[in-house]
Amino acid sequence: MATFRVLCLHGFGQDATKFRNRISSLRRALKSSFDFVFPEAPFLVTSFPNSTPEEQAKIAEVEPTYKWWDFEIDEETGKHTYGRVDEAVGYLAEFVRKEGPFDGIFGFSQGGMMVNLLLQRQCADPNNSPFSFKFALFFASCDLGDPVYKTEQKVDVPSIHFMGETDAIVSLERSRKLLELYNNPKVFVHPGGHFIPTNKEAKDALREFAQELTTGENVKQLKWCDFTRDEETGQYLLSRVEESIEYVANFVKKEGPFDGIFGFSQGGSMASMILQRQVSTSESPFAFRFAIFVSAGAVGDPKYMRDVKVDMPSLHIIGETDAVVDNERSLALKDIFVKPTVFMHPGGHYIPTNKEPKDAFRAFFKELQEAQ
Repeated sequence: MATFRVLCLHGFGQDATKFRNRISSLRRALKSSFDFVFPEAPFLVTSFPNSTPEEQAKIAEVEPTYKWWDFEIDEETGKHTYGRVDEAVGYLAEFVRKEGPFDGIFGFSQGGMMVNLLLQRQCADPNNSPFSFKFALFFASCDLGDPVYKTEQKVDVPSIHFMGETDAIVSLERSRKLLELYNNPKVFVHPGGHFIPTNKEAKDALREFAQELTTGENVKQLKWCDFTRDEETGQYLLSRVEESIEYVANFVKKEGPFDGIFGFSQGGSMASMILQRQVSTSESPFAFRFAIFVSAGAVGDPKYMRDVKVDMPSLHIIGETDAVVDNERSLALKDIFVKPTVFMHPGGHYIPTNKEPKDAFRAFFKELQEAQ
């Protein structure tokens, strides 16, 4: 497996050396996959947001720590405002020029916010950006809420996002909001708070991510349709759906027939639209007899929502902590089907491959065979 060089950004009030030591067990476990490089943030922490002069004096007495930018919190609105952000971006551009190249970038807390900012700028103007990261690792991260820096620029690089259910600094809601900017992000939700998990499950998730990077290093990320999020309603509005359905119809015509259809995430939403059209018309190019959905949700765009029940067996694999497709959307998809079977697992947005889901698949196929 290839070893990827990763720029590793610490959080607010930390320094590069201590942060490196703090994740030492993670580094040792992943040394065959990732080579982490730790720059130190450019600005000394001399105060905390809204701190008094007395508190600032106490901060000056302790060992120095660093930050990627200044920020203040509006006590009435709770909103953050930031300063010296572009100085920090320039600092990192120079670091990358001298110490690079880097394959990927890692960010914890404020460092993760910086990672997102760099990636958005990289994707907005790739030809002129000083950065060319190919993947990202986020821990307890979110985007910048300041309108000066906040943007809806999508980031089209593989990413994995670790978030704690009880994080009191960066809430689970804010971490999930960041996911909307990324194309098919991988998500790992742990039961803890504002820290980097180093247990076996977290290490395994990172190893799997590294393996996927290796096997798909030069493969473009693809999608079934374009989508945008309506800020007022929260609904996802789709486009180019008809092109994809025609594409699938042509594939079925050439490579079929097929007995069933399997869809993961956006692929599951596409499968549900195909099946609703199949049962709505006698001239459908599709003739599927069963369906399997993993981490898939009902379509929310009114243009493509249909009040049509699908009368065929279906299996729905749903992660209880899925931060990309929430359980409400997954169960709404289940309700479209007359004969749904549901398997809930404790994980997030992925295809589970342990014994229990395999048993669920076997049971589902056994019922199909017995019904023939």
